[in-house]
Amino acid sequence: MSQRAVLAAGAVAAAAAWLIRRTKQDETRERAGSIAYDTKDELFHAMRKDAITAASREPWMAGILQHIIDARCFEDAVANMLMHKLAYETTNKQEMRRKFREALLEESAACRADAQAVVQRDPAADGVLDVVMYFKGFSAIQGYRIAHRAWEAGERAYALWLQSRCSQQFGVDIHPAAVIGPAVIIDHATGVVIGETAVVGEGCTLLHGVTLGGSGKDHGDRHPKIGKHVLLGAGCSVLGNIRVGDRAKLGAGSIVLKPIPSGATAVGAPAKIVGRVQEENPAGRGWVDAGVTECVWSELTRHAGPTPKNTISYPSFKKLLSSSSVDEAAIGELFFELDGNLDGFITEKEFRENFDKCSDKLCEAMCESSLQCPERRTSIKRHVVGTMHQITPTGSTSPTHRSLESPE
Repeated sequence: MSQRAVLAAGAVAAAAAWLIRRTKQDETRERAGSIAYDTKDELFHAMRKDAITAASREPWMAGILQHIIDARCFEDAVANMLMHKLAYETTNKQEMRRKFREALLEESAACRADAQAVVQRDPAADGVLDVVMYFKGFSAIQGYRIAHRAWEAGERAYALWLQSRCSQQFGVDIHPAAVIGPAVIIDHATGVVIGETAVVGEGCTLLHGVTLGGSGKDHGDRHPKIGKHVLLGAGCSVLGNIRVGDRAKLGAGSIVLKPIPSGATAVGAPAKIVGRVQEENPAGRGWVDAGVTECVWSELTRHAGPTPKNTISYPSFKKLLSSSSVDEAAIGELFFELDGNLDGFITEKEFRENFDKCSDKLCEAMCESSLQCPERRTSIKRHVVGTMHQITPTGSTSPTHRSLESPE
């Protein structure tokens, strides 16, 4: 190689080194000028400490971990990692980081709750550093939160582009118009689809392959509404504008086509209710080992004949409430909650003890129909108890245990 070529190569290398230094200086100056270093952020400092330890233990990872170490706060670290995961070569990375960071600072409570939920509820997470760097379900949710804010602000192209990038990089397709509460986990993440009008409540856990989709027949509001602390097993599909109540549990591979009451466990294709969850939070830590109490549910939809003394069946219960302009799913959910013995009938004792505390959602539905809730509660109580005493008893026999469809 000639001396001129050597000098030229040296000049190119020097220019490249200068450009890298200048870029890093610009990034540091841009970050420092827009956000203060948070000295009281315990979540961030725990993550940063773990990143420094990991970088000293595995020096070849230091360049990647530096994105965490150089951050100013937790949201800045998440924005930095997301930017490096989603940016194209031609992307304005500084502007992308700035927009990500601004959105996550606005969504700070949800972002932090998501990270802490994974640490608390997923046994595979050893700390928040693992979650931010390696858990693509967490990254996909934060990408959605940024896209959702953009969608709400009218930045449709930006929101859809970000949805597309998250789908390409993480295998998770969440429409930016969907509504997702805080502390949600998407475990393993691959193949998860959440539609435009879907709602996912606080504290839910979704495993890989979950679909919250439309039925293919409707337009407008056409996707599921998932309550709080619901567990959706791997490969579960919930289709159509139906409600899944709080603390419900949907088994792996289930296809849910009808509403599921709060606290119910449903499995199968199509999904049938097989019991009531035993734990307070089925979407919490250790969900794989969560138990199920068996129940008889077919009587809710099929039993139209005589009932045991001083009890009422679902068909009779639904008939009494049908004049209240209440959604049929809400009636079925109330019956499920009142049926404490899980035998397909509500006893007078169960009804008198539990109706007031179980009927809040029903009351909300009645209020939405411009009905006076206290008066309607009193009327419902009087008619239900009266019906219990008028039904011809058949003795204390109970039907055999069968798996059942959700109330309809």
